[in-house]
Amino acid sequence: MPAGLANLKTLYLIQNSLQEITLPTDLTNLERLYLTYNNFSELSLPKGMTNLKMLSIKDNRLRKLTLPEGMIHLRRLYLNGNPINRLAVPQGMNIDNLRISGFPKASIAFYDLETGASGTLAIIQLGAGVLQISWSGSTLQSSADLSGNWEDVGEESPLQVEAVGASKFFRLRP
Repeated sequence: MPAGLANLKTLYLIQNSLQEITLPTDLTNLERLYLTYNNFSELSLPKGMTNLKMLSIKDNRLRKLTLPEGMIHLRRLYLNGNPINRLAVPQGMNIDNLRISGFPKASIAFYDLETGASGTLAIIQLGAGVLQISWSGSTLQSSADLSGNWEDVGEESPLQVEAVGASKFFRLRP
């Protein structure tokens, strides 16, 4: 890709059968990145995309994704059509404001949230409808929705829960 793309706001790289890509580090003003309908099995994003608000990597072959440090303004993440089973987000990202599409509950095998000083949260699928939640560095909280009604779980790590019925969300207390 050509250098000098610092003023670029949107980048479309859709349906190109890409298997790998090296994005320039000077994409500091990029707000929307579309990498949909390619053949990525791995994806490494540069740290310089600090203003990215929307990332679409639908319909690739990604099994894991680690968002780089500094990508704290991301609000929409589209993962549909990937066999993704691990997602790590940077320290400082407010996950309450992040909407993730295509990270289906039925196919989650491992969800890893690296929250830096707050600790680590991991959810492992043990079997059909049974999840094990492990955490360290903070108190585990749960909520029936993401509107801010978080309550301490009051249990020690690890915790086994049944993934049936209504949705339940977990986080580490900020």
